[in-house]
Amino acid sequence: MSEGGEPESVVGVEERFGRQIEQGQEDRKDETDRTDRTDGTGQQQVQVGDEEQQHQQHKVEERLPEQPALFLPIGSPTLLMERSEYSDFLRELGVQMHYPERRPTCIVCISARWISEDEEVKVMSSPSPKTVHDFFGFAESLYQVQYLARGDAEFAAQVGEALERWGIPWKFDGTRGYDFGCWSPLSLVFPAADVPIVQVSLSGNLEEEYHVRLGKALGDLRDCGFLLVCTGAITHSLLDLSFGESDANIQAGIFDQWVSQVLAREENKPAWRTADEAWDARSFKLCSWNRQKDDTIRIAATASHPTREHFLPLLVASGSGGPRLSSEGGGDANVCRSSQIHMSWNFGCLSMRTVMFGELPPRKHAHLQHIGGDTPKTDTVAFKQRRGMPVKSSVCF
Repeated sequence: MSEGGEPESVVGVEERFGRQIEQGQEDRKDETDRTDRTDGTGQQQVQVGDEEQQHQQHKVEERLPEQPALFLPIGSPTLLMERSEYSDFLRELGVQMHYPERRPTCIVCISARWISEDEEVKVMSSPSPKTVHDFFGFAESLYQVQYLARGDAEFAAQVGEALERWGIPWKFDGTRGYDFGCWSPLSLVFPAADVPIVQVSLSGNLEEEYHVRLGKALGDLRDCGFLLVCTGAITHSLLDLSFGESDANIQAGIFDQWVSQVLAREENKPAWRTADEAWDARSFKLCSWNRQKDDTIRIAATASHPTREHFLPLLVASGSGGPRLSSEGGGDANVCRSSQIHMSWNFGCLSMRTVMFGELPPRKHAHLQHIGGDTPKTDTVAFKQRRGMPVKSSVCF
């Protein structure tokens, strides 16, 4: 019956019930949507797809901390076997790098042990690089060491893209393995070998300015969570080796102090208007390491590096800049200064001076940070006593 008491036509009845059916379907759909978004107790839930997407995005953000550049002395192949101030420092540094928020996405390693035969820079592309024992005359146990960090083709491609952006010719090398300049220090900092490594060669063009440019290219990757590790030596005159307890020889000591002063002073002059200017000034000064007007410095430089390949990784690290998110200069120590985070001597001619350009990623829980700062200090009596070392330590074969 219609509202006025008149009989409804068949068409009218069908239209009315059709509307009711459609309304019922819409009501059930709304109820279903509400059920999907609740947990049965009326509490609103995030949809599974959105939650997973947010989780993945959070993981990406967590694994991309801004990373520093490290200059690490290679030292002797016996670094793994014999305890020293430097080996203890590397282990302590590894403790500080172990926190998840500091874990690098990838390590890009420049080693003085790998020089390209031409001006093209080589980029390691093997997914499972071998451990190369490129030394002779040492204990057999050293030749059994295997550092099983994996390579990564995708990260290697990112390195290649960064080089291309700076106009640096390069090509992949699928057969190269990790030389001991790479695996020896890294095995103490990252003993689990659980961070992929892409090793990059020095150029056959041994000009200093070229390698500063190489550092600028690789420095761009630090913003993407890539830790830049450059291994070499500030002094490396193997003809002046002295075994047992020994202070630095005169020429090595003079040149090491010159490098230390350049790092401490050059970038912090008040004349620089921006951080980039300060970093470029630092790198420019280091590039003239063997062309100083002061005869004493020039002679010490030549004596400390009969060949230059072990000094070039320092230029790469310096060229990568400093704190990547800073843009102010003018001598602000918190902005420009590179940090000399360790100093000791091995065999009288090998300076173990270690330099960090930039800073370690911040800890999430500041109250758990290393007492006295994030960077381990190994030149204190307390550190040596905690490690069971004599206050005046010696290195012996």
